[in-house]
Amino acid sequence: MPRAIIQTDVKKLWCLLIGINEYQDKNLRSLRYAVADCQGFAQALKQANHKFIQTEIIEYHSHSAETPSLAKIRTSFQQIVKSANPQDTILFYFCGHGMLESESQQAVLCLTHTQTDDLLNTGLTMQELLAVLGNCQAAQQIVVLDACHSGSLTLRNSPTPRMLEQLQKVAVQKKQTGYNQGFYALLSCDKEQLSWEFPDLGHGVFTYFLIRALLGEAADSRGEIEVKLLYKYIYHNTLQYIDKLNQGLRLINQQKRSRGETDGLKKEQPQQTPKLIVEAVGELVIGYKATEIEMRSLRQALIVDGLLDGEIIPEISKMLAGAGGFDLKYWHPQVRDLPDVRQAIQNCLLNQESEERLEDATSLLYLRGRITETNTGEALLVISDEIKISRDWLRQNLRQSNIAQQIVVLDCLVDTPNSASLQNWLEDLQQESEFSQCLIIGAATAENDEEFATALFTTLQTANVQIGLSVAGWIMGVQRELAESQIWRNYWLGGMQGVIEVLPATLQKKSQRVDLGICPYMGLKAFSEKDARYFYGQEALTQRIINEVNHKSFLAVVGASGSGKSSVVQAGLMAQMRLGKQLPGSETWLIKYLRPGEKPLQELARIMADVEENLLQTEGLLHLGGEGFVHWLRTRTEPMMVLVIDQFEEIFTLAATGDRQLFLDILLEALEYAADRFKLIITLRADFISPCLELPRLSQKLQASHVLVPPRLSEENYRQIIEKPAQQVELKVESGLVELLLSDLQQSAGDLPLLQFVLEQLWEHRDQSTGELTVSAYRDKIGGIKVALELKAQAVYDSLLPEEQKIAQWIFLSLTRLGQGTEDTKKQIKKSQLLQSKYSPVLVEKTLQKFIDAKLIVVNLPEDKTNIGQSRTADQISQELELIKSEVSIEVAHEILIRHWSSLRWWLDENRDRLYQQERLEKKRKEWEQKHKHSDFLLQKTQLTEAEAYYQKYKDYLTPQEKEYIQASKQARRKNRFLLGSTSTITLLLIVASGIVAWQQQQQNQLAQLIRYSSFNIITPDIAKTTINSLSALLNNADQHQKAGDINQALDDYRQIWRISLNLQEKISQEPQKFADILSQKNILQQASQQAEKSLAEIIKKTRLSTLDAELHQGKFGDLVETNFAKFENQYTGALKTSYAILMREQGAKADVNNDGYLTEGEEKLLPCATLKDIEELWRKYTENRCNWEDESTCRELQGQNLTIKLSFPPSAYLLKRRWEECQVIAGGRRQEAEGRR
Repeated sequence: MPRAIIQTDVKKLWCLLIGINEYQDKNLRSLRYAVADCQGFAQALKQANHKFIQTEIIEYHSHSAETPSLAKIRTSFQQIVKSANPQDTILFYFCGHGMLESESQQAVLCLTHTQTDDLLNTGLTMQELLAVLGNCQAAQQIVVLDACHSGSLTLRNSPTPRMLEQLQKVAVQKKQTGYNQGFYALLSCDKEQLSWEFPDLGHGVFTYFLIRALLGEAADSRGEIEVKLLYKYIYHNTLQYIDKLNQGLRLINQQKRSRGETDGLKKEQPQQTPKLIVEAVGELVIGYKATEIEMRSLRQALIVDGLLDGEIIPEISKMLAGAGGFDLKYWHPQVRDLPDVRQAIQNCLLNQESEERLEDATSLLYLRGRITETNTGEALLVISDEIKISRDWLRQNLRQSNIAQQIVVLDCLVDTPNSASLQNWLEDLQQESEFSQCLIIGAATAENDEEFATALFTTLQTANVQIGLSVAGWIMGVQRELAESQIWRNYWLGGMQGVIEVLPATLQKKSQRVDLGICPYMGLKAFSEKDARYFYGQEALTQRIINEVNHKSFLAVVGASGSGKSSVVQAGLMAQMRLGKQLPGSETWLIKYLRPGEKPLQELARIMADVEENLLQTEGLLHLGGEGFVHWLRTRTEPMMVLVIDQFEEIFTLAATGDRQLFLDILLEALEYAADRFKLIITLRADFISPCLELPRLSQKLQASHVLVPPRLSEENYRQIIEKPAQQVELKVESGLVELLLSDLQQSAGDLPLLQFVLEQLWEHRDQSTGELTVSAYRDKIGGIKVALELKAQAVYDSLLPEEQKIAQWIFLSLTRLGQGTEDTKKQIKKSQLLQSKYSPVLVEKTLQKFIDAKLIVVNLPEDKTNIGQSRTADQISQELELIKSEVSIEVAHEILIRHWSSLRWWLDENRDRLYQQERLEKKRKEWEQKHKHSDFLLQKTQLTEAEAYYQKYKDYLTPQEKEYIQASKQARRKNRFLLGSTSTITLLLIVASGIVAWQQQQQNQLAQLIRYSSFNIITPDIAKTTINSLSALLNNADQHQKAGDINQALDDYRQIWRISLNLQEKISQEPQKFADILSQKNILQQASQQAEKSLAEIIKKTRLSTLDAELHQGKFGDLVETNFAKFENQYTGALKTSYAILMREQGAKADVNNDGYLTEGEEKLLPCATLKDIEELWRKYTENRCNWEDESTCRELQGQNLTIKLSFPPSAYLLKRRWEECQVIAGGRRQEAEGRR
């Protein structure tokens, strides 16, 4: 049959659309959605007819510009009919009440002012409508009537039979006359039927599917919407909707009958069958598929996966987000940027943008966790160890919801199914009848924990996508899937104001991927057990560790910081032990994890109490020592306990000596006497092996059983780390990116955390539509592996206000523990400590949050303190929040940040002295508290003097506890009358008789005292005077040591006199008014300083340079063989090693006062100019002037680098350069002075 499609250059669509909600005649019930039907139909026509050259739509309804009076409608209709050309199409649409006039038997369309007792004069009759159309030239005429709504009196007044009769008569007449016009009449229902409205659709069911059809869901493969296909779509979907509604009503009646209820059974919804009358040749295309079909209603879902295992829940989430059309949030530990669970549930159940109930909105809440009860009988759903949601809280939020359609799925894990308890959940969460609500609950045990979820997913997966799936269909499908299962399950359907769609049939299916927001990369965090599915590249190492654990009761996993020790033990070993496949029976073992922290004994008692639920009892057992712990092990029902201690080095860096020893004694005794019931696995940083080896019993264990974690992996391992996790979450990796990442790796122990950090950054910058990690993001937004971390940290820091930047420096210094011959490490502190500083707590919180958001600082919540959603009194909640606030701890995300962020390195170098002093003070304070604040452990004498000086200079950095300790020490000193009169301890210690001092020992004591106060910047005018008066005697004493051949003591004397003189000169220059009385004696200080520097340089030249001369003469120039500041001169070989030692170590100038391996600000002033000149002259002599302090690229003996670069490291290179330049200026000034004298 030929297609009757008019040429697009001449056709026009004329539309007259009428929708009436309100009627003046009280016999006509008001409708809810007739106006919405009219408006929605108009919008759909506009979208579907974008290819028509002209489309004119006239609307009449209560919200239109023109009121829908009979006269205006007649006028508009007449104008359309007269204006329409033969090639045009006319469409008339009416939505409202229709009635049959009893005397004339005419069908009448009722308008706002229509009176039931005068229908023919106040309503639009079908006879008039069809008569006007009969005079129209338009080739295509369409009449759409949704005019027999429920509530328009009774079916005896229904106009539908008469309408059908009249419309069929018109069609027959057109056929008989042979007039070349197409006539189409589409009615919402058949004879003896009514047209229904439903709140969940926000429309009458007929017009709802009419709109969806026009938006493209009735389009053919060419995207064309033909009238007959449109009718077919409306017909089947209307019937399907009514059938789904009745399906739900039958389930409701079934559940009532199962409880013995016979009253209040739901009546099924009467059928509604649309009708089409056609008289036309060919096909009429009235529209084209819109480019995108927008969802009509709000559909939001939250999936909370608290069991964390398996892949079914992510698949359910993808199905609901894709085919279900839900705006879905997925809560899982790997998901980023979600609010907390409680807030997420409230967001899902409550639409904040509307204060009224949203009748056309659907909310789906899927909660997966463990069902339990407290000792008081409170029912809880345990999402995780930290998150517990009470049934009362959940019920309250369901009732406060303003979303009319609720789907709640509880996927529960129970130890043993308790039908009564589970039934209470079902009954307690039920809502009032005005809500359409579906509750589905399934409870399984650990043996079949995914059976219920699998049934839910299978039913979704096998649903007919063209028909869709209602909650009633979902329930029946799950029942079929679990027909032979023993797991407990039940459901509840209530309200049923419409069909609750899980998978809407009318939704345009989208093929794009669903991004659940799961990041499979850990950034700077270690992999934990729950991250095991994303842990790749370490399979061989994991297997080796498992083999060792299988045969041994102790194992140390040793490696450099950043090598992946913690990850392989948690996501590798522990995850595999839980499964029980690699180690037979290990799934029944008691496996516990801890970090020692400051109080390892408390941590051990806590994890024991996790099992026993009695902290006091476990603490009491540990006070018995190893015997108590062994007794506890022997009483456990589990065949084996495995204790994993991560970051074992914390027992040396954080724990007090007494606690450390008792902790080790307990563990080692358990290994000796309960090896059949106890296994101990530790992770240990390689640079902390030495202190372990100093403990004989631990040393023996460590040497006998350890696994070394390689500092770097193979290329294939790194490739798996990049690609395999991406595949788990359907991420794509752009071609070439893997090779680029591999080429940029530094082949060092820091590669793993840096790579994970960059991969996390790539995930954050992924292509949202394709889910691809791209080369452009790596290059343009991240900057590459080598600078990624620094750029990220520096970008956050640079974004801060000046005051916030000061706070940021202070925060990171507080979170760093200085190494003692080892690298600096991260330090965990209570967050509350940061809020006790000189800075505003609000500003500290704001600054800290920015680094937390950037994942550079991590927050650790106290164990079992965040039982979200549990019922508690206001006082209990307040107390709990205060406890959480006080116990929350923070730390740097990874130590790699300390090593790679140059700003932080710089801050550490600048503050190293202060930090060392504060650490010593804090260590003494903790010892005092552990000894119950006994006076024997207070600061005394020199220690107290130093602490007072530190207090005066840095009191804003001290914690209240440290201030209390210093004050207690001062009070004890006053009580014991250690001070004589009002004279300060400092002054007494510094009183030195004028003139020549008789004994060298007195001079040494005085020098030591001056050094100490100079170091702590304790310089008063009295001390300054004493110092100046003593300089001559001190220099004489140093000369005596030199003459006596005590070279080392002489070197030390001259160094310290020089240092004291320089410090005092600087102090006088900074505060000239304070030291006005001694400004005239400043020349004495300068002379002493010059004399000490000169004498120091002369000793070095006489006693130290001969070794350097010999090495250079032999061509042993040497090289930098390892960059490790802790090794000092041993980083070098040959003449470079000797040069470094002369400048930085005790055998020479000892400019490195801080003992950190390189120069820090101020230390460069302690390099004698003459010594620098002497060293350069020797290097020039044996390298033909190529090697010196300044020239670059000329010294082939040093691979094209000068001495400054070779002998110092950033940030100290510029300090050495600056000192050399100062020496040149000084030398030039002396030459000019000499010439002037001549």
